Amino acid sequence: MLDYIKILRPSVVLLTTFAVIVGALISGIYNINLIIVASIVAMLISGSGNVLNDYFDYDIDKINKPNRPLVSGSISKKNAIIYYLLLISLSIIFVLLLNIYCIVLAFFNIIFIFIYNKYLKRTVVGHFADSWLPASAIIFGGLLSKAISIPLIILAAMSYFGNLSREIAKGIEDYKGDKKLNIKTFSILLGKKYASISAIFFLLIAIIISPIPYLYGFFGLYYIIIVCISIFAFIVSIFYLFRNVSKAQKIMKIAMFIGLLAFLAGIIQ
Repeated sequence: MLDYIKILRPSVVLLTTFAVIVGALISGIYNINLIIVASIVAMLISGSGNVLNDYFDYDIDKINKPNRPLVSGSISKKNAIIYYLLLISLSIIFVLLLNIYCIVLAFFNIIFIFIYNKYLKRTVVGHFADSWLPASAIIFGGLLSKAISIPLIILAAMSYFGNLSREIAKGIEDYKGDKKLNIKTFSILLGKKYASISAIFFLLIAIIISPIPYLYGFFGLYYIIIVCISIFAFIVSIFYLFRNVSKAQKIMKIAMFIGLLAFLAGIIQ
């Protein structure tokens, strides 16, 4: 049973759910029922995407991540597909309780996740495509209000570029298996050094745009204090990119979580 939870990648699912909640609150949605339903939908779609990812990455994970449930044999490929379909079915049932904008985005992401895993993930486009998903979680929460605000766009952009940097870092981490299977990531096409430079470039974009909500008066002092902590964590991750890529991308994940907390503090203030 624990393996069926593990394959969902709980840390990713929880971060996605938190992004939905922050997106909703930024957009002025405080209806707890709507937020719970939206969070459940996000959890189900995110989890299903991770199951599908392990299914299509079976041969890659044999080299890069041999302890994952599918590769280790604790979950069969057949049961993984059944599990994926169950999660998707539940997400569709719940999303129908929301407005048309949320429904459209949810269905778009369900299709997009399949296309990404089957066709895009093994190309250089995969980095850019995968980064859309966490950013879209923020937009999904915001769409509960049937509108998209400037702070929401900024947060989604920060999430996109931060995740893009992290995806490139993950590609560097998986260099050995990706090269053997001819997966065209940044690190394979450009080499580890230039892939690291690319990751830093996109990370700097996320850092540069992060003070905008404070500078334009959308959020106050609490926001900028916490976002500075997030920036510091991102900068620390840069130093690790050339030494310990695995640690670097984990620090990036923490930095993104702190960034979400900064927006939450900006709302409360």
